Amino acid sequence: MTIRNLGRIRHRATAIAVTGLGVAATVLFSSGAAQAATLTEQAWTSTSKCLANLYNINGNYIGETNSNYYAQAGVYQSTRDSGYGCEGWLQRSTDGGATWSTISGKTFTTGPGDQKFTGWYYDGPGYKARACAWDADTGITACTKSF
Repeated sequence: MTIRNLGRIRHRATAIAVTGLGVAATVLFSSGAAQAATLTEQAWTSTSKCLANLYNINGNYIGETNSNYYAQAGVYQSTRDSGYGCEGWLQRSTDGGATWSTISGKTFTTGPGDQKFTGWYYDGPGYKARACAWDADTGITACTKSF
């Protein structure tokens, strides 16, 4: 099990525990409550080297009084690869997916089996989010389906 720091969100979360390829996650909040961050979508680059993971979490878990959602991107580099790393980022659409803009900073893996995460970003009504991964060896990008 690997512990990763989360980005900034309201009522700052303290850590995220990830198992396997990032398929299951538990978020530990400052209140001491543990809530699940849901892995919503995944997309491999065509070389099966870089995996983009899209996570979401309901805002009620972080002390909000309504059900606003937050999204996070994760990028994973296959253990079968020894080339250059992978880059990951989070994108948002406000027009139903017709156009996309990058809302997070980019995060980079450093070698086989490495996994990195962006911070959490608001993803409530009127927004769609997707995670993208880029293979530094081939220049191929893959993005998840939107949520």
